[in-house]
Amino acid sequence: MRRFIILTAVTAALAAASIAPASAVPGNGTGQSTFAIRCGARVVHLTIANGTWSAAYVQETGERFIPKATYVTVTDAQTGEILFREADVKPGAAKQSNLGCVDSVRDAGVIVTFVVRGRLI
Repeated sequence: MRRFIILTAVTAALAAASIAPASAVPGNGTGQSTFAIRCGARVVHLTIANGTWSAAYVQETGERFIPKATYVTVTDAQTGEILFREADVKPGAAKQSNLGCVDSVRDAGVIVTFVVRGRLI
């Protein structure tokens, strides 16, 4: 009996030693992309994977950004006229944080502005 207990303890110890620690740093998975975006007063790099509402990994802090709503606006660069506007709010997003991240791109006479609101955890 004592031999069985020792063998079980050694097996458990070896199994525990072989388990790799969990890592929040994303790998180079399929469908994964990293981009810079202004969040508050700073620019951060977010890595996102598949899924409309997937959490994004913040490279600078190791935190996760949980999106709650996205907004896209396309504006005529010369006149300021809004040509297209779309909002997509996650169901049950009543506890939305006040952190907003913004990116704008000017191309072919239009300005495309992307805003995502969410929270950091």
